[in-house]
Amino acid sequence: MKTSSDDRVELISGIENDAKQEAARIIEDAKKTAADKQMSKEMQITAIKRDADKKIEQQVSIIEKNNLSAISVECKRIVLKIREKIINNVTDKVKEKIGKKAQDSSYPEIVKGWILEAAIGLGEEEAVINGSPKELEIMTDSFLKETEKKYNALTSGNIRLKKSDKNPLFAQGIVLSSKNNRTAFNNQVPTRLMRYQNEIRKIIYKEYFA
Repeated sequence: MKTSSDDRVELISGIENDAKQEAARIIEDAKKTAADKQMSKEMQITAIKRDADKKIEQQVSIIEKNNLSAISVECKRIVLKIREKIINNVTDKVKEKIGKKAQDSSYPEIVKGWILEAAIGLGEEEAVINGSPKELEIMTDSFLKETEKKYNALTSGNIRLKKSDKNPLFAQGIVLSSKNNRTAFNNQVPTRLMRYQNEIRKIIYKEYFA
């Protein structure tokens, strides 16, 4: 037969067992929570590292793209600079070559060609011619008469040419003006070269950059 003392010991033992089980459960839960938190922490670290790597990769990509763009722009700038330098050099050589032509016996025919081209472009029945001292020297009365006849043969029209009494022009070539001076056709060498800039550029591009 159990005594009250035995009941007390059994009760205390049951309480102890329950307490131990509860404590074990709490510890187990605590371990699991700690493990979950540790996992969450590691996941967060991984995510942060992944984001950081992605941002670094994006920054590197942007830098590389910017560098490539800057290199491309610089290359284009250099090519354009070289192209313009070549064009300027070619233009200077052409001016120099035409300048030397002024000493040739064929130069009057060149001047006549410039006058005829300007006269056709001007489309007037009377025109005044001015030029550099060399061109004015060539423009004798007989020279102008011959040029008028050549104009007539080319166009079936008539024109009267007169040498200007104004100061000579500085640049090589001629300028043909209408009698009332309202219209003019500039056939000076620098202007002619400007007129053919597109053709000059196409030739240079084909030879050096195509």
